[in-house]
Amino acid sequence: MRRARKEGRYLTTGPYGYVNRTTDAGIKTIVPIEPKAGLVRWAFEQIAQRRYAIDQIRKELNLKGLNCSKSNFYRLLRNPVYCGKIVVPQYRDEEKHLVQGQHEPIITEKLFYNVQDVLDDKKRVQVAKITSLDNLPLRNYLICHKCGKHLTGSASRGRNQYFYYYHCTPACRTRFNAMNANDIFVKELKKFLPKPGMSEVYSLVIRDVYNLESGSHCEGRREILNQIHAENDRLAKGLNLLLDGAIESAEYKSLKATAEKKLLSLESKLLGSTKATIDIDDLAEKALNTLYRLDLLYNQVNVNQKRHLIGSIFPEKLCFDGSTYRTGKINEAASLIYLINSKIQAKKNRTNLEFSKLSDSVAGAGLEPTTFGL
Repeated sequence: MRRARKEGRYLTTGPYGYVNRTTDAGIKTIVPIEPKAGLVRWAFEQIAQRRYAIDQIRKELNLKGLNCSKSNFYRLLRNPVYCGKIVVPQYRDEEKHLVQGQHEPIITEKLFYNVQDVLDDKKRVQVAKITSLDNLPLRNYLICHKCGKHLTGSASRGRNQYFYYYHCTPACRTRFNAMNANDIFVKELKKFLPKPGMSEVYSLVIRDVYNLESGSHCEGRREILNQIHAENDRLAKGLNLLLDGAIESAEYKSLKATAEKKLLSLESKLLGSTKATIDIDDLAEKALNTLYRLDLLYNQVNVNQKRHLIGSIFPEKLCFDGSTYRTGKINEAASLIYLINSKIQAKKNRTNLEFSKLSDSVAGAGLEPTTFGL
């Protein structure tokens, strides 16, 4: 059985998302089975984005059919089988290690190790809760303009129907009609619709940003390679200390196990950072077609998709005072569109306004809050 594991074979009943099969050559293996494999993939992707709390994602998966307890869900997230690896347990002097499996992975190694980083991160990340109330898509994305606390949402039963509200704590007593707040937010989205005839400008900026990102991508690869080189140097120095009698065998084994674990994570990130050639012009055209009807799409999708869109455009909470939304930070692409639209509006009243170098003018983290009046 140990030899089979070293060969990359999975021997027991397949984990959730897999089913046991026998190949034409008579070799037993596991293969992904849908829709379970898709649920596993969705869970890893959502956790890596850090948009929702881990247990909120588990509860959402239970509604989709996973039916998993909290402890079992964490075991699922820690299982390297999903990225195509097989665990070979410790035996005598041989340390526990991973080998490449013969089965098809459900997720990439990069995604798996990104999720491990999230699980190992001791710092709390403030995330929005998933809500199933279709009439309250902005729930937990708003903060009170009076006291700065989060606004929640709930329904109040009237004589013949329910009325929905976003409200603060009982002590603050701030409350807004949800239907009105939702309508104002849709009007807010319209400010991010590209102005007619500006497709060429947006395409040029997208191409410029893509080229800048490609440069930073290369820098990221160099940083990973430097970290791999440093870990290998650390291993070599440890081996020299062991041979010189400066450290005990147990100390070297501990150092080696830690370094190999880190190297495995770094190598998977390096593998995942290999960037495929993409047609940026085609992607830019598709993105612009979506942006031109952003407000219509928002009204057509379900509440979870609405919340995903809200979080994508506004990475920070929105302050709402009943008529105006205000935020300290906007998604870079949305901020750029708003900036260009503002310049177009200003050009109607003034002359000689320059559109060049707009990508350098995008608002970043730490800038003064931007207010969007209606």
